Amino acid sequence: RLLLLGLLLFLLGGLPLWYAGISVSIYDAHGRFTFPVMLGGSIVLFSILKLTVAQPRLRNVALSILIGLGVAIQIEAQNDSLKDTESELYQLKVKQTEAQEETEREKKELRSRLEGIMELLDGVNSEDTLEDTLGDTLEDTLGDTLEDTPPDQQSFLKLQEEDES
Repeated sequence: RLLLLGLLLFLLGGLPLWYAGISVSIYDAHGRFTFPVMLGGSIVLFSILKLTVAQPRLRNVALSILIGLGVAIQIEAQNDSLKDTESELYQLKVKQTEAQEETEREKKELRSRLEGIMELLDGVNSEDTLEDTLGDTLEDTLGDTLEDTPPDQQSFLKLQEEDES
């Protein structure tokens, strides 16, 4: 009776897996799906062991060996999973470091652009620079520079011209 119950649990436990077409192993991410099958398999093994080995002492030794092998396989699967996790964490750390370096490069580039813009604005704002230009008025100077400057700086210069007048 125990053998039939084990076979029934083994088949019923694996039925959803076979129906879904999932290939399972204790070494991959789907290892948890093998638990129903393992229950049936354990009962089948125990019942076969009980039928073939008559002496209780010998049966206990065989059962202990089977349990030890199961524990060894579980430890091996856990170690493999740990190695995979460490490898994934290392890869994430490398990607994070690369992203931080890229961000620092972008910050440096933006700082240098900002310094260039500030120097340009300092030159435009300086009254000495404006007075040294061949007697041109502020409007003429700004008009000449507006043609060569980007649109965002043009609007800033126009606002500054309005403030000064």
